[in-house]
Amino acid sequence: MTYWACQETIKFLIEINPYCLLYARKDIDGYGKVAPIYLIPENGRCKLLHWIAERYPWVFQHKLCQKKPPHLKMVQYYTDGRCDAETVRAFYELYPQGLREKDKADQTSKYPLAASLSGMEEPDADLFIWMAEQFPKAVYHKPIRGYTVLHSACYNLAAKENDWESVPLKCTPNMAKICRFLISEHPRLIRQKVRGGGPLPIHELANSCNRRLVQEMVIVLLKAYPESINAKSYKWDPDLPTVPFIEKIHPLIVKEMDIDQQIDHLTQLSQDMEKAVTLLKKTSNGTQGPTRPKSNNCLFESVAGVFCSWANVQVSDVLQARQKRIQESIADVCRLLEGEDVPDEEWEEDADDGEDEDGGEAFSPEGANEEGPSSDSVEDEDDWDEDSAFESESEEEVDVSDDIDDEEEDNNESRSFGLRSQDRGFVVIQLGRSFL
Repeated sequence: MTYWACQETIKFLIEINPYCLLYARKDIDGYGKVAPIYLIPENGRCKLLHWIAERYPWVFQHKLCQKKPPHLKMVQYYTDGRCDAETVRAFYELYPQGLREKDKADQTSKYPLAASLSGMEEPDADLFIWMAEQFPKAVYHKPIRGYTVLHSACYNLAAKENDWESVPLKCTPNMAKICRFLISEHPRLIRQKVRGGGPLPIHELANSCNRRLVQEMVIVLLKAYPESINAKSYKWDPDLPTVPFIEKIHPLIVKEMDIDQQIDHLTQLSQDMEKAVTLLKKTSNGTQGPTRPKSNNCLFESVAGVFCSWANVQVSDVLQARQKRIQESIADVCRLLEGEDVPDEEWEEDADDGEDEDGGEAFSPEGANEEGPSSDSVEDEDDWDEDSAFESESEEEVDVSDDIDDEEEDNNESRSFGLRSQDRGFVVIQLGRSFL
C-alpha cells in the first residue's frame, strides 16, 4: 500500500466511524492500552491530525485526549525532523487550545512550546515565537525544578556536536533568534536559577564562548544582568569570572553601560531645561500672578542654552566617541577568543583541579541550603548568591580595556552631571526658582 493510499484509507475508515479513534486496545508489548488517535502522527501522518481537528474537533476534547494530548506526539515527530513546521502551525491555528495542554499523567511534561526545544532538530524560530505569543504562560513553565525555556535554548545554542551521543549542532542564527526573543520579550527568565543552587541561563553558554553567536548572547545577557558574574556556578559549570571571554568582556560592558547612563542623564537634563524655559515663557506672558523681571528670565534662558549646548557636545563628541572605542574593544575580544570548540575533557580537568584546591568539596543543592537560601527560595528571581568574588584581570594576559582606563581621568566634568533620575527635576526646579 502506497503512502497516499494509506492516508486515504485511514480517512475513509474514520469517516465511517470517527469514534473508533478513541477505542483503546492493548499495546504491542501487552502493557497498557493505546487508542488509534495516538498512532495517527506516526510514519509521516501528522497532517491527519489537522484533518481530524477540522472535521471532528470533539475528539481532542475527550477526556482521554485531555489527559494525554495526542498532538504532543506530533511535536515530538516535528523535533525529530519527521514533521514540518507548516503542519504544526496549521494544527495549532485550528486548535489553539492545544498550546495550553500537556500530559497530565507526567509531572515533568512540557507544553508544546518547551517540547519543541527537546528534540534532535531545532524548531523554526518564527514558529516558536508565534507559539510563545499565543500562550505566553508556557514561557514561564518550569517542569524540571526551575529549568526554563531560556535555559533550554541557551543549552541548544552552546551544545557541542558529537556522534556517540547523537547531539547535533544547533549553534545557528535560527536558534540565536529564539534566544534574543526570550531575552528581550521575557527578561525575567534571565535571572531564573534552577532550584537547589542550579545555573542561570548564562551558565549554559559559558563553555562555548569561542563561538560568535554564543559570544553575542553572552554579551546580551551580561548587559541585561551584569551582576550574574557573581552567581555561584553549579558543579560542572565553570565560574563565570574564570571564563576567559567573560573575564575580558565584563569590565568593558560595565564601562559601556556607565557611558550609556551618562548619555541618558545628560539628554534628560537637557530636555528638562528646555521644558523649564518653555514653562517660564508661558508664565511670563500670562496675565495672572506677580510680574517678574525680564532680566531674570533672560538670564535663565541663557544659562539653559549654554548647558544644553555643552551637554550636546559632551554626548556627541566625547561620550559617543568613548562608547565607540569600547565597542571596538569588545569586537577585538570577540575576534581574539573566537575559535574551534574546546573538548569537554579540558573543562572537566579544570573543574577537577578546582575541586582539589577547595578540599574536594563540590557545590551541591544541599550545601546551598545550609549556607544560603533554601531550595524553594532560590527560584525567586531576586534571590541570588553573591558569595563568588570578582576575580581581577591578569597583567600577563591581553587586556584590551587598558586603553579605555586611561581616559577615565578626563571624564570628571561629564560625570558631574550624571545625576540620578530622581534628582533631575529638582535641579531644574531650583535653577528656575533662582531666576524668578
